[in-house]
Amino acid sequence: MEVSHHNCRWIATLTEKRMKNRILIIDDDADLNQNLGKTLRSHGFEVESIVEPMDAVAMARRFQPNLVILDVMMPGRSGYEVCKELRELTEMEHTPIIFVSAFADEKGGLYGMMQGGDDWLQKPFKPQELLMRITILLEDYER
Repeated sequence: MEVSHHNCRWIATLTEKRMKNRILIIDDDADLNQNLGKTLRSHGFEVESIVEPMDAVAMARRFQPNLVILDVMMPGRSGYEVCKELRELTEMEHTPIIFVSAFADEKGGLYGMMQGGDDWLQKPFKPQELLMRITILLEDYER
């Protein structure tokens, strides 16, 4: 495929657009946070991650993410509870939230949507699938 000036400009615009997007990862798995953060940064996103769900609201207020990736099963507070708390913040009312879970429970995904989530992804997932979902949600969010 020949790379045209137009294609380069489109890629630069997409990268610039992503640089404005901040993603908050809330997962008690520090290794997943680190690997996922590295992947997202390599695609132009600004990323913060935390392992302690009790710190989620404070971090969201400080970081002002454009999207949240939220684990369901965490010690001390479930992702569902964190999602409800985030939705109570005026600045987070419409921020896309993607639940991630090791459980392949369809009911859990539906419950997550009822708690204010926008998408559900089962662990382990392919980074390309997550990036596609992030892109779609952020495009909808920006409209």
